[in-house]
Amino acid sequence: MFLSSNSVYSSYLYWSETLNFPYPLASHSTHTVENKIFIVGGAGNSGQVSNVIEGTIDTNTGQIVSWKFSSKPLPITNYWHVGYTLNNKILIAGGTYYPPGVNSRKSVYINEIDNSGDLTEWKKLNDLPIDVEGISLAGSAMVGDYIYFIGGATWTGSYITKRNEKVLFANWKSINDYISWDFTTPLPQPLEGPGVVGVRNSIIVVGGQSPNGPSNKTYIGNVTFDGKILDWMEVNSLPAPIYRPAITSIGDYVFIGGGVSNGTESNKVYYAKVTSENGFEGWNQISPLPGYYCCSSMIISNNYIFNLNGVLSGGFTNKVYISHLKDFISTSPPPSPPIIPNPLVLIPGMGGSWNYEAIVHGRDEKNDKWKGMPYYFKETYGGLLHALEDAGYEKEKNLYIYYYDWRKNITYNALELDSFIKDKVLKDKLENTKVDMVGHSMGGLIARKYNQYFKSENVNKVITSGSPHKGTGMVFRLWEGADYSDMEGLMGPALRTYVNIHNKNYKTNVETIQKSAPSVLDLFPMWDFLKDSGGSLKSAESIHWKNEFIPTLDPLYELSNPGTTTIFGTGHDTIKYIKIEDRNDKDETFGKWIDGKPVSQEYEIGDGAILAASARIPEINFVEELNSNHGELMTKATAQYNLLKSLGIDSSKIKVYPNNNFPGFGKVIVLTVASPVEFSLEDPVGEIYEPDDGFLMLRKPGSGNYKVHLEGVESGDFTIYFGRINDGDEAWEEVSGHIFEDGIATYEFDVDFDSPNLGADPLKNAIERLEDLLQG
Repeated sequence: MFLSSNSVYSSYLYWSETLNFPYPLASHSTHTVENKIFIVGGAGNSGQVSNVIEGTIDTNTGQIVSWKFSSKPLPITNYWHVGYTLNNKILIAGGTYYPPGVNSRKSVYINEIDNSGDLTEWKKLNDLPIDVEGISLAGSAMVGDYIYFIGGATWTGSYITKRNEKVLFANWKSINDYISWDFTTPLPQPLEGPGVVGVRNSIIVVGGQSPNGPSNKTYIGNVTFDGKILDWMEVNSLPAPIYRPAITSIGDYVFIGGGVSNGTESNKVYYAKVTSENGFEGWNQISPLPGYYCCSSMIISNNYIFNLNGVLSGGFTNKVYISHLKDFISTSPPPSPPIIPNPLVLIPGMGGSWNYEAIVHGRDEKNDKWKGMPYYFKETYGGLLHALEDAGYEKEKNLYIYYYDWRKNITYNALELDSFIKDKVLKDKLENTKVDMVGHSMGGLIARKYNQYFKSENVNKVITSGSPHKGTGMVFRLWEGADYSDMEGLMGPALRTYVNIHNKNYKTNVETIQKSAPSVLDLFPMWDFLKDSGGSLKSAESIHWKNEFIPTLDPLYELSNPGTTTIFGTGHDTIKYIKIEDRNDKDETFGKWIDGKPVSQEYEIGDGAILAASARIPEINFVEELNSNHGELMTKATAQYNLLKSLGIDSSKIKVYPNNNFPGFGKVIVLTVASPVEFSLEDPVGEIYEPDDGFLMLRKPGSGNYKVHLEGVESGDFTIYFGRINDGDEAWEEVSGHIFEDGIATYEFDVDFDSPNLGADPLKNAIERLEDLLQG
């Protein structure tokens, strides 16, 4: 299919002649800045030029009222180059010179327009990073903050030595004395002299000369938030090949005119529309140019379209033609009303929520009393939430976060989610409003269980990211041995804090976890993951502990939600098998390793926490995040972009906020106080740190003496929980006492990360715990 018959514009452009250019010219670049036109370089009857000619447009009539030679010509003669207009700057790249022969350039120049609208001095930047002498007849485009140098050919001694399919791009806002070019996805074929333009969040490439001859193909490239082109998609072709056409755009529409077609100049003009999802509605032919043109330029300014100079019927011309676009545009349909996104519920992963009374005092607090986990939530989800708000979401209006008591089983939290949606998310919304859900890690399983219970009646789509649909091997050590070594991110410090506060209520740390955090078992692996000393797999059905939750889930592909998607990370070793041996008497005394004591592990691809095979469900849409760990599924730029795209957000509205320095939680000091006090922590050099909602965590601490300062809010007993964590090692101390209202006290704790006990003196606590165990 070549042309679309579904025209939304008028069929005619009314071309008329305006003030002619000072001399015949072609192969130049044209730039518009407010009511000024700048025509740079080119070639004409007298050969190649370095001139820059300034034109002035009457903003009322659209007519060009004057031309003048700029006092700031290019430092070089140049033609067949590309140009960019960057707010008040003009940049040109590549091009051609002669004699001797015709030769390509790779030089780049920039000029800044002053407040009076005149050019300043040209500045030479670094050359294009190409492995040839230069490139001529490339295409140029600008999308957002990025400029693109596309295709072209290398001329040496009047001969083409190579046509180019490579695509360079750079962030133009970062240009100063240097331009940082990078390569992105190349064109499907080498092209010299294509028509290239940026529209919305896409780049359109039309025609050009390929190694196989003239092309009539149209390609559309989808630009990501960081300027890269994801891929090139071939869309509706022109009815005939075209080479060196003039091209421009306004809004969603592309116009292309003239060029060389079937060996001669063309007068044909076409337009096409680029839709919101980078679609392409096909070419429509409209009123022709007033002559047969090649090598001209086409611009739009103040609702007027101009065709400037070029080669007209075999000779250079200085003719400039103009057509008013007002009547042309007035027949287009009225703009669609802004799309209001469905209400979105973000469900964080295990450990992403916090309630001081529940975690520190052991109280049973409803989910609506929970909030984001200090330190962890903002750094994991803050950038994503910012991106969602930029895309049109607003907190507490159509963007909601479901915090929950992650210690409780997933089924409980799925049922509680129903109350959250009905009483908060859908309150005061129109009837039949549906919500979108994004669940990270455990949050995805909560969303999945909710959908199963309530038959998706309130849900439009579900997106799970890094969710263990088949369980995860990282919880085995935690569940059976209170061993945190496999726990990802903050979960280690968070769980350690909770267990060390509440283990007095249970016989062992293992029992503390199993009785107070049953949700951990909901994540147990569903596959045969244990290997005996001989390397033979033990059936998941034969071991003592089994996942009783996941088997209750219906297949995710049976959900009636369109666009349900699973996102999974790859590039990281993730536990697949655990080799075990028999536990010893000490292990049995402390209730550890009933299914066997781990001695080694085997890995497969995943995000470091969840296997790709567990997070992905092949029967439904999925997105692979290359080289992304479990936390980066929320913090990485590409992950945020793909998640928003999965929600149906237009690429042009997506701006991401990656956290590229996501902190580790392997070496930390953890502090909380169960008491009616306010507290702070002073490090060995006198720096003071304040808690966040009753919880304080100091990352990458040094060894030395730390002071905990207390100030009584009211009279009462207190207990300080001071923890030192260094990857697999931990040491805790507790100090209890009584404080009066407005009373102050300071307690000191030594920290030595090079010593076996990390500087603690836990002997007294250890003896008390052993006595409790033996007496129990």
